[in-house]
Amino acid sequence: DRTRLVVPSIDGIDTEDFSYSVFGLGMVSFNWQLNQKPRERPEGEDSLAPSSVLCGGLFAVDRSWFLHLGGYDPELRIYGGE
Repeated sequence: DRTRLVVPSIDGIDTEDFSYSVFGLGMVSFNWQLNQKPRERPEGEDSLAPSSVLCGGLFAVDRSWFLHLGGYDPELRIYGGE
């Protein structure tokens, strides 16, 4: 389905001993005051979940679909504005 957007789970690697840690939050949403709040993941690791936020530019999407949606706002000129 070319209208799907896929985002990775971003885990951590310690800079001192290279130990691996799973980032457990997984999903967040925002209220009208722009406060972040955690959301429960759907059942199963590979379950689809609607989301209005993603981490930076870390996603995979069909290019033509992304451009059809408007792409990035040209006024967002710094990293993190997307």
